[in-house]
Amino acid sequence: MADKMWAEFEQELRALDKKIYLWWRDDDIRAKKFNLLKWRSDLKYKKKVKTLVKLFSKYQIPAVFAIVPENYALYGQWFTKLFQKYQVKVILHGLVHQNFALPGSAKSEFPNEEKADEDCAAIMAHYAQFQSIFGQLLLPCFCPPYNNINSKLEDKLSHSGLIVSKANFNQAEPQDCNVDYDFCDWSICKVKPHAQILQELLALMKSDKQVIGINGHHACLHFSRGDFKFFDKLFSILAQNSNVQWFLPLL
Repeated sequence: MADKMWAEFEQELRALDKKIYLWWRDDDIRAKKFNLLKWRSDLKYKKKVKTLVKLFSKYQIPAVFAIVPENYALYGQWFTKLFQKYQVKVILHGLVHQNFALPGSAKSEFPNEEKADEDCAAIMAHYAQFQSIFGQLLLPCFCPPYNNINSKLEDKLSHSGLIVSKANFNQAEPQDCNVDYDFCDWSICKVKPHAQILQELLALMKSDKQVIGINGHHACLHFSRGDFKFFDKLFSILAQNSNVQWFLPLL
């Protein structure tokens, strides 16, 4: 069954008559104080991040990791060393990654326009802090949690020199700096069935889109489900196809 799934995907991929540009934004890097009682969970989380980083390096995919700045200066040294070793690009991802929207509204850490000045100042302060930590690995970009942000704050960040990377879902004017596809099923916080991911990616590739941003979430990947092996195989197939090229539109 799996062999047939991959064979059909490769056949459809070869039949494409246009160039496709893919890019990957992986969200929700969190740095927390080490808890001896949860050391297994900590090791498993870091193993996920490291495995994904090494996959990107193996296939020369210029992915970007979105980091939640809360507590990062205190507890983020392990991630910093990893990203520096593999020269991985990073961006800011919210402030604390919490939902402050009213019940019934779309999730957002930044729903309140009245706090736009305060929030912008806090974000730019963390950006300056991250510049001292990451140097050229930090991109001039801000990714709001839940891909949602009030327009006043977005304008202020843009005027401060930061690209705002959200999602093109239901957007009237899609932007290359926004993601187009999320492979997670958020009702269960797990990766969608692998065959479904391939079908949905092909549908996007066959559409009128030429640039496709993938919204990844390392924390939702599971070794026991074969998720990392799946993406290893996917990246290998894409690497052999001249119609597909990886790039990073946030530079």
